[in-house]
Amino acid sequence: MSDIATRDETIKKELLEYQGNILILANAGSGKTTFLAEKLKSDSKKLDNYQKLAAITFTRNATEEIKQKLVEIPENVVVSTIDSFLDNEIILPFLDQRYKVATSLQFSFQQEYKFNNFDIGLSQIMQNGIFATYDNPTARQGKNFKCEVALDILKNIVSASEYLKYKFNSLYIDEFQDCDQSMNDLFMYLKDELGIRLFIVGDDKQSIYQWRGASPRYIKNLWENENDLKKERFIGNFRSLPKIVDFSLALTPEVKIDSINETGSILYIETKQFALKEDVIRSLVDNGDINLDEKNYFLIGNNQHIEETVTQLGGIFPNEFDYVRKNPFIECTNGRFLQSLAQYYFLESFSEYDVLNNLFPDYNDDFRKGLLKKLKILRQNPERLLIEDIASYLGVPITQFGDKLESQILLEVLIDVENRILFDTSSLKNNLLMTTHNSKGLAADTVIIFVEYLIDRYKNTLKFEDHYVAITRAKSKIILIDNKTNYVSEINRLLCNNNGNFSFDNFIERRNL
Repeated sequence: MSDIATRDETIKKELLEYQGNILILANAGSGKTTFLAEKLKSDSKKLDNYQKLAAITFTRNATEEIKQKLVEIPENVVVSTIDSFLDNEIILPFLDQRYKVATSLQFSFQQEYKFNNFDIGLSQIMQNGIFATYDNPTARQGKNFKCEVALDILKNIVSASEYLKYKFNSLYIDEFQDCDQSMNDLFMYLKDELGIRLFIVGDDKQSIYQWRGASPRYIKNLWENENDLKKERFIGNFRSLPKIVDFSLALTPEVKIDSINETGSILYIETKQFALKEDVIRSLVDNGDINLDEKNYFLIGNNQHIEETVTQLGGIFPNEFDYVRKNPFIECTNGRFLQSLAQYYFLESFSEYDVLNNLFPDYNDDFRKGLLKKLKILRQNPERLLIEDIASYLGVPITQFGDKLESQILLEVLIDVENRILFDTSSLKNNLLMTTHNSKGLAADTVIIFVEYLIDRYKNTLKFEDHYVAITRAKSKIILIDNKTNYVSEINRLLCNNNGNFSFDNFIERRNL
């Protein structure tokens, strides 16, 4: 076992016994969700009173993942989304005590009931019994109406706060980097005022919901500021071999490494400035640096260059290379919505839950069932008016892109069955060309990175997050292709700031082409 893996295992053993507030910053591939489930099971056995433990997630998919890792859920453990937790434990039991609702309550996500002011939302609840959500511009400011209502109830209804703190001993919150301001305020109130312990885990480098108001700054603030949280890092990466892990860690602020493992390979190749990518790849194959029978990712970072390179490689290595197609909706205002419906239409494994999780995590079961009815019709008979009906149901305002409505653009994609390949990467070949963005969440034996796309051409500096994603996709080998950029000087600058004992050449095998 490597020094890093040994260190992480030691920390995990200590945390399993620790009974207090915990904050973990966990790198990609470090097994953070697996450990959350392990900690949850361990603590459930130590709890010898009437209290419960609750695992809180942001999506239904994440909830199911934790349940699967638990295998058998202990009787004193609750696993739910934050939306469901707030409904069942605070809002439904205590809402009427705080606001005197005139009629039965109905949760709504319809556009017609959205608002931009807390008092307007309360008026809808009290007068019409409609519990709705903030409009999109307000939500993007980090405001979450349901969390704000729940916090207001706890601050003003003594029985609500007493009930919650006596029922729950601890909350276990996964992916905390996806918190918005209102969620963060609520969780901190539960910890600081009600004395409910928090187990928080996340990675500030992987915040994917910033488009809806989430921000990694809340987990960063907890990490950097003085508080009562026991703070630890999981820095290992079970996906990649040790040398690749060491390279990613050496560039990461606040993480120090003492030595470099030899297991794993990082090859740096400097080419002529205008060397053709297909010639570079052919040379790597001829030299035995790339085995085309394994899974290889080639990160290029420009869709036009990707398509041009694949075309040329087809003449050199017939039927060996493929590419992850450009998202046809990337420049549309509602690209995320259009992409989600296309994935649902083409992919049997893509469910209504995935559609909802891509758009917003707050929804109830009735809302989900209503969407599912519409989506089933879409799969059978896609029509523009149906797409617009689904958009209206989800509160998405269809706009015009170029000379067409977004609904028409989506329809044209759906009615051509050959477009399935745009959304189904499982049907593609082993040797894939793709952008760094498309590689998120994926892994390959060897990752070949054309580093020119990792340099910000305006600032002439390294795009740190893109670089982190790129190098952590590789299991056993990274090949860095550099056509006379300032990549090496940028890497050495980061190493000097973070781990001054090492330079770039300590990690790599250098070769010219």
